Amino acid sequence: MSDNNVLLYRYTSTFSEWLWAEMLGLIQSQSDKKSLHRVMDVLLTPEEQEAVASRLAIMRALLNGEASQREIASRFGGSIAKVTRCSNYLKRSDEQNKQVLEANI
Repeated sequence: MSDNNVLLYRYTSTFSEWLWAEMLGLIQSQSDKKSLHRVMDVLLTPEEQEAVASRLAIMRALLNGEASQREIASRFGGSIAKVTRCSNYLKRSDEQNKQVLEANI
């Protein structure tokens, strides 16, 4: 572990949080979309990429109030359970998290 990684690990409560921070750092360090795409191809299977993209689309639709949960599930080929999980996350989120989501998706 490098000195920076040791410091990062000390400020996180678990090893998995440190790994997550490492992954976010790797993503953030990519200088262009092509290199980011390559990294994501290495990190995520095609199914995982689809799941993340689907979650983003579902969150966007829920935030925009475009349709009912059932219609959103049908539109994006997801399950009603996935839409409900996203909806419940939004309900539990504080206002600051909602603003971040709304501004970025």
